[in-house]
Parts: sequence; structure tokens; C-alpha cells
Amino acid sequence: GSAHPFMEHLMYTANFAIPLIGTWLWGGASIAMFYIYLLGFDLLNIIGHCNFEFIPTWPFRVLPFLKYLVYTPSFHSLHHSRVHTNFCLFMPIYDYIGGTLDPKSWDLFELAYNGKAVSNAAPSTVFLAHGTELLSVLHLPFMCRSFSSRPFETTWWMYALW
Repeated sequence: GSAHPFMEHLMYTANFAIPLIGTWLWGGASIAMFYIYLLGFDLLNIIGHCNFEFIPTWPFRVLPFLKYLVYTPSFHSLHHSRVHTNFCLFMPIYDYIGGTLDPKSWDLFELAYNGKAVSNAAPSTVFLAHGTELLSVLHLPFMCRSFSSRPFETTWWMYALW
């Protein structure tokens, strides 16, 4: 499993596909554009899932509207812990407009940045993983312990599961 509703997976795929297919249909696509777009998307995904706050709080105090334009790891962590909130992929304004913005997002951001989000000793880094396809999902620790204990290695019989 996944804690994400099926519609979220469809919308996530559309987020990838629409800009890429659109540029290709209008004749503006290039190999470099595809790489830049996908690497940028992955970078933003990594930032959202790194689970530690490295974005300073002062820009948000100086320019309050930034909290609707820039998402932070603590903002996205609420999406994983509360499931039905903070769905935006990179701009919280969409959650604000859609009514799915968690009101505790900004308080958690301040606490996390100042190291006060948890009262007990926490690990220095925890990466929240999303599986991309079945063969890689099987190697995630929460899917199959025997696969995740070895480096990624595909065997012939795994293709039957894919």
C-alpha cells in the first residue's frame, strides 16, 4: 500500500504528462527540455520529502505571501501524517484555494526550523519514500524487508510481478 488516494496518483501523472505532451504537440519540445523539467520536478520532490527544514523562516516573515508560493518539507510532511491535507505538489496556494491547507502548516514550519517540532530525540534525517514502479517499490524497507536488505537487483521472476 499507499496512503494516497487513487485520484492523487492520476493527478500526479497528469502533472508530469500535460506540460511534456503539450510542448511536444506544439512543436516546442526538445530532449534538454524533457530532462530539465523532470530533473526540476525530482529536485522539488526531494526537497518536499527530505523531512528536515533547511529553508529559513525570515523570508516568510518579510514577504508573507511567500507561504502560498513556496512549499517546505514540514508543509509536505503534514500531507503524509494527516493524509487528507496539503496535497499541493509545490505551491501551497492551490491547497489554500481548494480548502485542503492544514492551518498548522506554518506553525510546524517555524517549530521545525528552530528544532522544536519534536520533544524527544529524533533521527537527524528521515527520507519519506514514494515508490515509482513495482520493481523499485519492492526494494523499499516498508514493502519487502528481504529485498531492501540487498542492493537493488532485479531477478527474472520479479518481472512477472511487474
